[in-house]
Amino acid sequence: MGSEMCIRDRITAEEKPTDNRSYSLTLAIGLIKGSAMDRALQQATELGASQIQLIQADRSNVPLKSDRIENKRSHWERIISASCEQCGQLYLPELIGPMTLEESIRQTDNGMVFSPLGESFPAQMTPISRTAFIGPEGGWSDKELLLFQQNHIPSYKLGTTILRAETMPSVALGLIQQAQGWH
Repeated sequence: MGSEMCIRDRITAEEKPTDNRSYSLTLAIGLIKGSAMDRALQQATELGASQIQLIQADRSNVPLKSDRIENKRSHWERIISASCEQCGQLYLPELIGPMTLEESIRQTDNGMVFSPLGESFPAQMTPISRTAFIGPEGGWSDKELLLFQQNHIPSYKLGTTILRAETMPSVALGLIQQAQGWH
């Protein structure tokens, strides 16, 4: 038998990875029910969202009883964590809310809303931090669309295609990443 060698490695220091992203992406999403919300959060994490804001929109069909919201948040945080681990992301997106649309807009510098009434999405965009507003099933109410207009938040559409609320976050974040060059 050959000689056996034992090598012992020791950890001498902890080194945390640095965040090299040149911009951040925030997903502000109207609350949607059940597994559809899980899928939206999973895909947003995989596509590089650094923050996810939960919006209690006019057409959100998720009742927010205080005794259940902490359980839901805990469940959503586990979904985000598992998605982050699966796709090799180094940073967990911060989960914020639920909050009102007005509160979210006040925290937004470079927002964009996705709506069938918007302009065509640009092929190229300057790489900056942005917030993508995605409505719940049934879309944004007229009152909410007016709020976006009053706050000078541009609206974009995907031609004549109207996607489900659970699908739109991945499409929106993918489009933004592509237009900004996947930094």
